[in-house]
Amino acid sequence: MTVVALLALGLVGPLAPSAGGSLARSHLAQSPRPVPRSSPSMGLLDAFKNAFANAPFDKRSARASHILFKGPGARDMAADVKARIEQGELTFANAAREYSACPSRSRGGSLGTFSPGQMVPAFDRLVFDPATQIDEIATVDTNFGTHLVKVEARTGF
Repeated sequence: MTVVALLALGLVGPLAPSAGGSLARSHLAQSPRPVPRSSPSMGLLDAFKNAFANAPFDKRSARASHILFKGPGARDMAADVKARIEQGELTFANAAREYSACPSRSRGGSLGTFSPGQMVPAFDRLVFDPATQIDEIATVDTNFGTHLVKVEARTGF
């Protein structure tokens, strides 16, 4: 912070030249006035600190894959593909590569690991619901379309 800024904020008084040093350094070192706690810089730091003071830390995470179906008949197509996976005709990853309308199709539908709030609400509710079984295929509708979802792991519960 410059001397001018310190003066403007009232953190230091008027500067007088001193022998053998810069005006700011000599004055700040000898300043009898303490730096007030309500200075703008402290207010900004306090604002950052307080912004998250009451927010609970959610340490949960999940790893999941999905197959996205879009357009008319998406729900019926999802039901058909789900049945084929459950009967062993297709693996989930191969079905994602073949049928998914999401770019994750190139990874077999894998979304990787994510925390609550990173996905759309309906998807999050399904994935982070303890009643949703690991490695079982569930169906959920979102504003993107109909998804077949396979939750592969959860941590932090």
